[in-house]
Amino acid sequence: MKKIKDFIYDYNDILLAIIIILVAAAVIFVKVSDIMAYPQFAKEAQQQEQTDVDFSDVDLEKTDVDPIVAPGDDIGSDDNTEDPQGNNQAPADNPTPVAPSKDVTFEVKQGEYFSTVAKNLKDKGLITDTQAFIKKVQDMGLEKKLQIGTYTIPAGSTDEQIAKIVTKTN
Repeated sequence: MKKIKDFIYDYNDILLAIIIILVAAAVIFVKVSDIMAYPQFAKEAQQQEQTDVDFSDVDLEKTDVDPIVAPGDDIGSDDNTEDPQGNNQAPADNPTPVAPSKDVTFEVKQGEYFSTVAKNLKDKGLITDTQAFIKKVQDMGLEKKLQIGTYTIPAGSTDEQIAKIVTKTN
């Protein structure tokens, strides 16, 4: 018994280190399948994210685009407008939004896609064409850099400037 006691006292540091190594090896051995499966899990999650795009809020109807109204033009002064040939026309059901003359506060909420943001920007009159805005964002490589937050969009901002604001890439 004394020999065992002396052995333990002499080699307790080494024994403790061996026990720790054995426990760590056991944990790694048990979890190695989870560790090795992570890259496949991450790839599947990315594919799932790419296929879960909600297009229900995107207007896929082809529509004619009205010309942009220049600053200082008198719009909305008459109920009827006159075309160059002198015929009276009723105003359009969905008039083109006029660019705001002052800064506008705009919020990007969690879980929103650029298509939703583009629709909301158009609703606030900050952009005139959602598809053109989305194309500009894709061309700039910012489609996956949308940042949640509340932003102040300066009056007269271009699509490119707005894209940089909502992605915080100024």
